[in-house]
Amino acid sequence: MSERDKAEFAACLKVAADLYGRPPLSGEALKMFFLLLQKYSLAQVKTALQGHMAASPYMPKPCDVIQRIEGRAEDRAAAAWALVMKAVSRFGHDTSVCFPSPAIHYALEQMGGWARFCMRLAEDELPFRAKDFAQFFAMGERCASWDGANGTVKVPTHLAGTCELSNRMNGYALPARVYDAETGEVLEKQALPAGAGKVVPIATALAAQMRTGGGKR
Repeated sequence: MSERDKAEFAACLKVAADLYGRPPLSGEALKMFFLLLQKYSLAQVKTALQGHMAASPYMPKPCDVIQRIEGRAEDRAAAAWALVMKAVSRFGHDTSVCFPSPAIHYALEQMGGWARFCMRLAEDELPFRAKDFAQFFAMGERCASWDGANGTVKVPTHLAGTCELSNRMNGYALPARVYDAETGEVLEKQALPAGAGKVVPIATALAAQMRTGGGKR
């Protein structure tokens, strides 16, 4: 929301207060309410307020509106896991991918990186891997970002598959073909850093990735 939305936002909360038989919010409370919801659009906030008022006997608080917009943490983690599983099936370990959320990248990096995650994903371990992912995803939502601003953990803009890892280790400065995990479209090509030295087997490349931070679990 922007400054020009303040009047309509305040009007929505006045309607809510009237419906619940409560006095209008004070100026300071209204200012804080707006500040906490400012990153969302006015349309999102209005829809969330309407949904809350249709389902709850209590005056909406900022956290109620946020939960209506974003869903529960468990639901977000489940949706992210479903997207990851779809990408595993669609692309596999050899393809470099990009997910829409830094929290997903954070979680997969903590679980060994994209290539290792795909290669070690066994059917009988899926429930345990899903649980691990949900925990790391929740951590990522709190601390991860694309740029590392404000003390957050900077995550890679894409996750390297085995083909890209092999090219890096072999010293080939080839552009990485990165796929959007949601749409399947090829994203803008990026120049890769040249690896050092001789031709290295892909298993060694993966081992190097694990030693440099991709092997956490």
